[in-house]
Amino acid sequence: MLKDAIRKLPPLYRFLSRAKQIIPRFGRIFLPYRCRVYEKRIGFHADPIWRYLVFSISEWFPISSCVETGSFKGDTTLFLVNIFPKVITYSIEIVNEYFKESTWRLRNFKNSLIIKKNSPQGIADLIKESKLGSTPFFFLDAHWYEYWPLPDELKEISKLDKAIIIIDDFKIEGRPEYGFDTYKAGDKDLPNDFNFISGSMTAKSYRYLLPKYRIEEAFPETPRTLRGYVVIFQNISEDEWQKVANSELVKSKYSTGIFPMR
Repeated sequence: MLKDAIRKLPPLYRFLSRAKQIIPRFGRIFLPYRCRVYEKRIGFHADPIWRYLVFSISEWFPISSCVETGSFKGDTTLFLVNIFPKVITYSIEIVNEYFKESTWRLRNFKNSLIIKKNSPQGIADLIKESKLGSTPFFFLDAHWYEYWPLPDELKEISKLDKAIIIIDDFKIEGRPEYGFDTYKAGDKDLPNDFNFISGSMTAKSYRYLLPKYRIEEAFPETPRTLRGYVVIFQNISEDEWQKVANSELVKSKYSTGIFPMR
């Protein structure tokens, strides 16, 4: 009844609707970090199969460093510094609000460094300064705003002898249950997919994994949503690829391929 009465007063209704959107953001900005509540199962959209794959990668390869683009609130960064405790995780964030929050959340981890910079430039600087080692792991998730740095990030990564790359919010063709992001191209919304990144993948060879598991496999108890992603292996050897492709995890939960598609 009260809601119906408010709806009959357009100025009041517009004010309360706007306040409902503004107040939560106001609280996120001004609430002290120590008072903020974060999800316990953090990183990679809390997807346990995805998280286990990242752990498996840490077992299959001698990862020499981690690079995350788009720190946001540091959720995935916290997961990475625990999975890869012996290497530095560099997280690159250009938005000051998220840079400060993720820096605070990672304050007790000596194997992390939050960098406030444009992500392609941040990656280029790390490569130029020889800080990534022989087998760096990348998690690319900086694609929220009008400029998507993903193609430019991949151009820089393609200069490396070897890399393992995960791209978040990726379109899985034929699997609508996996959410993905779109980018603006003129007046069109185009998907984050292989067409978008193909021009930037200039290294010698690429193998990839795409998830194929059902929602119930990842979240059997509490219904959640799945986000699409692709795992790209740049310039790895045939023996290394066979170790990945023949694992029970990959055989049961992922499809494999070679880029360009053949």
